[in-house]
Amino acid sequence: MTVTPADRAKLTREIIERSPTLADVVGGLIALVGLLLFVGVIAALAVGITRSARSSPPNDRRIIAGTVESGRASVGDEVVFYPSGKRSVIRSFETFNRPVVTNVGAREAVGFTLGEQIYVARGELAARASEARPAMSSRVRVSLFWLGRSPLVTTKTYGLKIGTARATMRVEAVHRVIDASSLAAATLQDLGFGNATDLAGGFQAWKAAGLPVR
Repeated sequence: MTVTPADRAKLTREIIERSPTLADVVGGLIALVGLLLFVGVIAALAVGITRSARSSPPNDRRIIAGTVESGRASVGDEVVFYPSGKRSVIRSFETFNRPVVTNVGAREAVGFTLGEQIYVARGELAARASEARPAMSSRVRVSLFWLGRSPLVTTKTYGLKIGTARATMRVEAVHRVIDASSLAAATLQDLGFGNATDLAGGFQAWKAAGLPVR
């Protein structure tokens, strides 16, 4: 194959055009130096954070937070958690921006630590060991204002929130349904008709039908 001078000149031009310029080389070096400096700063921060964490005193306190519903509690009281039945002794009360306290009373929101670190599930009730055991049950009878898009049924499992506790529940039976728009059944019961339930048209329909209202 014969390479003409014109071909050699064309090949030379292509090599020159595709080769990086001095500006490209300098720009690449600047970018590389910047990346190395950035990685160095991040590494230094990580080392600083690690050293700070290692130099801080260990804190393994488990603070239980809640509200005192009734009575009083003091440091040193033995408490029982229900329904688990776990026991421990109050070691301290933890407050924010307040003097140290050794006892708390009703309606106070507090945090406290225990002498023995135990796991307390969310929503458990704490009472002094010297007090009577609270009544506990897995069945409750409630007046429920239902806002669900679908009717409340006895064949489904629902989520139940009691205070800070969450549980699953099933409806065992529906004893009475009140028309929320007229509260007719409630009105009749106030008048002495204990077994009254709602009907189409509510209380006004009952009265218009000539049924007793007194």
